[in-house]
Amino acid sequence: MELKNIDWFTRLAKALTAFTGSVLGLGLLSLIHELLYGATDLPLIIAAFGATAVVLYGCPDSPIAQPRNLFSGSLISAFVGVVTYHALQGFPIWFEGIVAISTALFLMTLTGTLHPPGGAIAFIAIAGPPEIHQLGFLYLVYPIGTGISLMYLVALLMNRLTPEKHRPSA
Repeated sequence: MELKNIDWFTRLAKALTAFTGSVLGLGLLSLIHELLYGATDLPLIIAAFGATAVVLYGCPDSPIAQPRNLFSGSLISAFVGVVTYHALQGFPIWFEGIVAISTALFLMTLTGTLHPPGGAIAFIAIAGPPEIHQLGFLYLVYPIGTGISLMYLVALLMNRLTPEKHRPSA
C-alpha cells in the first residue's frame, strides 16, 4: 500500500481498515481454533496467519495478496512442509526447516504463486507440536485451507465495506 503521497485522513482510513480486517480475520480464526482444539498450538497458528493478515489487509493491491497466490502458495507450502517432515524425520529440525522453506519458495516461484507467509506455513509443519504432525496431509485442510479461506472472506468483506474498493479480487 503506497502511502507517501496520501493525505493524513485517507492514510488513517486505510490503517483502520487494515487493523479491522486483521482483528476480524485473526480473531475469528483464533476463536474457531480455541473452540476446536484449545490453545495448544495457537501461537504458531497466529504467527503464520499474522503474516497473512499483514499481506491481505495491509497491502491488498499487491500481487502476493491475490487469491491465486494466497491459496496456491499456502497450500504448496503446507504440502511441502508435511512431505519434508515425513521424509526427513531424524534430521535436525533446523535442517528440515531449511529444506521445507527453500523447497516451498522454489515451487511458489516456479508456479508464480509467491505468498511470503508460506515459509512459516512450511516450517510449522516441521516444528509444530505433535498435534500438527498427527494431522499429516489434513494440515492442508485445517488449519491452512480453512484459515486462509476465512481470512480471504474477511478481506472480501472489508473490500465491500470500504468506499475505495481494493483487491483482493474475487
